[in-house]
Amino acid sequence: MKTVLLFLSVICLIPISLGQNTGSQKTVIIHGMVKELNTMTPIPHAKVTVLRENTTVKVTEADSEGIYAISVDVVDGEQLEIQGKAKHHSNSRNLLIIESTASEDYLLNIELVYQTVSNAPPRVFFDADHVKHLPFDLTMYCELVEDNPKICLEIELYSRPEESEKLTKKRLVQFEKFLISNEFPMNQIDFNFTHHTKKCSEEESCLAELFFEISSVEGHCLQE
Repeated sequence: MKTVLLFLSVICLIPISLGQNTGSQKTVIIHGMVKELNTMTPIPHAKVTVLRENTTVKVTEADSEGIYAISVDVVDGEQLEIQGKAKHHSNSRNLLIIESTASEDYLLNIELVYQTVSNAPPRVFFDADHVKHLPFDLTMYCELVEDNPKICLEIELYSRPEESEKLTKKRLVQFEKFLISNEFPMNQIDFNFTHHTKKCSEEESCLAELFFEISSVEGHCLQE
């Protein structure tokens, strides 16, 4: 009698066991291009990760043209998360559902958003009627363009109300020579020679100011 009951128990468990794995296993190829969202340009050597329930399944790297391909063992109906990562870009998360009727080839382009700095570097000052700027450290500016190779910086200079437009342009020319002598990447610089006048107040000293503004995050400077 015990043997018969045990046999019936096994029979009853078989449908439950089969029901836990309704999909068939197969190997699929996930491939595509990693691109920058706004410009749609390829992002070389981006990292692509496949996750299943927050667990990393496989990792690969895109080639020099942003192309990637990765093979994964899957089950019909399951969901995978495809992550894209690249330096100077925000991470991207994409949901991929494995369909039983679909082919074993999945085209998935990954789009990342280019990120740049949020804080502007300190400004450069000039004494009244002087062409040469006051001493300052160029290191922060060098790090700014080095860490953000796609940005372009626009240089503007505001003079005191009584100073001439000619003096403002001379300052900009001298500052350009200063950057060149320090081997600054001039392909990431735009000089704005428009004459700007600074409004002075009693609460602050009225010095001429030169400052950098981010004019582009796509690497397209006006002088190119």
